[in-house]
Amino acid sequence: MSKKPTLAFMEESLRPLAVPVGDVSEDPANVRKHDERSIEAIKASLRRFGQQKPIVVDEQGSVVAGSGTLRAAREIGWSHVAVVRTKLVGPDRTAYGIADNRIAELSDFDLTGLVQQLKELEEYVEDGSLGLTEAEMNSFAQQLKLEEDISDFPDDDGEGEGGDDQAGEGDPSGDGEGDGNAGPADDGAGTLMIVGPEADVKKIRRWLNDTKEQGGHETLCAALLSIVPETVEA
Repeated sequence: MSKKPTLAFMEESLRPLAVPVGDVSEDPANVRKHDERSIEAIKASLRRFGQQKPIVVDEQGSVVAGSGTLRAAREIGWSHVAVVRTKLVGPDRTAYGIADNRIAELSDFDLTGLVQQLKELEEYVEDGSLGLTEAEMNSFAQQLKLEEDISDFPDDDGEGEGGDDQAGEGDPSGDGEGDGNAGPADDGAGTLMIVGPEADVKKIRRWLNDTKEQGGHETLCAALLSIVPETVEA
């Protein structure tokens, strides 16, 4: 009588779906490639959380969705993985495999919420189970600060709305005939095309210069200053 396998590494509700890893194979036609970092991140996640969702396989046991999980489980040394079997075949099977990978890439993080949550998850960053490095975590925080700084920067040189530097209501050109909306500064290569009030362009350049002088994001600011025009054409 064979000994019942230990499945403590698997979510309890998935254990009835467990099959030996030898009964499951990767699809050689799978177009989703996993590099070493990807597999290491999946391994770290499996070690931390266990298997929390099943691998999708076809009737022959070939993976439709979850090849990275299977490979990581094998490298860890797991004897079993939980699977669900799909009856999809042909183009439907292929399309589902691509969609399963692609659709998740179409979503974005709520940057404010993400940065706040990451502050409480440092140990998960350290063991790799989040799939984020410390440098990437810091980059999210820097990006959020950059967005907040730009948003909070004053619209003009301290005059406020309706200050003396505004030539005419809704008319940045000063001739009293414009509608307040400037056209593209330059559609040539290497120049950022900006459509909007000239005051917005001045605000952006002023913020970039001030931030650069204060020693923040110097390389990024210099690069952006090189493509943001000094003025826009009415």
